[in-house]
Amino acid sequence: MTLLRARLQRAQVIGSGNDARSATGRGSAIVPFTLPHPGDCSDARTLTIAIFDDSGSVAGLGGNDPISLRYQEAGIAFRHLANACACGHEFGAVLHFDHPSGCDVPPVRLDGRRGLRQIERGLREPPGEFGTSDLGPSLAAAKVMAERFNGDHVTLMVFSDFMLTDADPASVYATMETFPGLVCNMVLAATVPQELVDIPNGRLREIPADAESGAVAQVILQGLTEHRLGADTRSFPSGRTYSEQR
Repeated sequence: MTLLRARLQRAQVIGSGNDARSATGRGSAIVPFTLPHPGDCSDARTLTIAIFDDSGSVAGLGGNDPISLRYQEAGIAFRHLANACACGHEFGAVLHFDHPSGCDVPPVRLDGRRGLRQIERGLREPPGEFGTSDLGPSLAAAKVMAERFNGDHVTLMVFSDFMLTDADPASVYATMETFPGLVCNMVLAATVPQELVDIPNGRLREIPADAESGAVAQVILQGLTEHRLGADTRSFPSGRTYSEQR
């Protein structure tokens, strides 16, 4: 298990180009970040499933992502990939800890506007939901998606502080270990549980509260480009630059 560190900066709303919006009013400074070229399409059929924690410890006032920065950057990463995909073999899906919810998105193709619009509709906190810290239901749904996917590779990405309230947390981590694909756990501004470190088919990344602009987008892009040709998300010498305002 390799533990990588990133930094996630708060109090920002992300946009691209002239669409960037300020969360703090006039006089906000623009903070650019660059995403690398996502590589070229391969012959592999891939599915990337993103699960988001919307509990109070993450999304509430004083939480680890109170203005939903994770969703803004996720949208940028998905659009970045979709703009480069022409093969029709790459799929994405979105789930939430509050499962089922109206913001869950089943697997859709990422090579066109229709699929991207569906993904973007799922990148927000589900309205009217409790905000549970139970991962089990959405993880079980993700595993079913992966098992039913008629393709070559599945990547699961979980964004949470992992302050789980599941009745049997051990079974949740056991499900991760048997997930039919790569499991990427992104720990948002919290202590990393040892159980995540021990997952043999997993990757782990810490995203603390003082992270730099683009940290979440870079992490998601790594998952999306895992099996693309020539993608390099470790360094960013060239690519497209996006802007955040703060």
